[in-house]
Amino acid sequence: GRREGLEDAYAMRLFVADSLSAETFELFKMFADAGLEDYSWLRQHRIGTLEDLKAFARIPGREAGAGHCYWADDRAMTLVAERANVCLLIIDEQALSRGSRSGKRRGSEAVPDVDSRFV
Repeated sequence: GRREGLEDAYAMRLFVADSLSAETFELFKMFADAGLEDYSWLRQHRIGTLEDLKAFARIPGREAGAGHCYWADDRAMTLVAERANVCLLIIDEQALSRGSRSGKRRGSEAVPDVDSRFV
């Protein structure tokens, strides 16, 4: 059977929400205060306490819609993958076929015939 906390998407969401700690909340606040775009949702949704964060993390995307719930960030995916005892391989289909995400090539180590999206 499935491991506890992985029965369905909502169980996974609850597992991730329950794992949020004061330390995680402080890190998220620090990232938001530093202006990191990936954490702007903390301010947009007026999340001021750990309990606010946990409540926000419990909101299903099906009800709230994209961008109005907490899900699928690297922390959440890592937690779920560890619980499932699997390794996730994330492929960025929007990445350029060569060079960095910005399209700029770095240094002389860039090999022209190698597709940098793949390891």
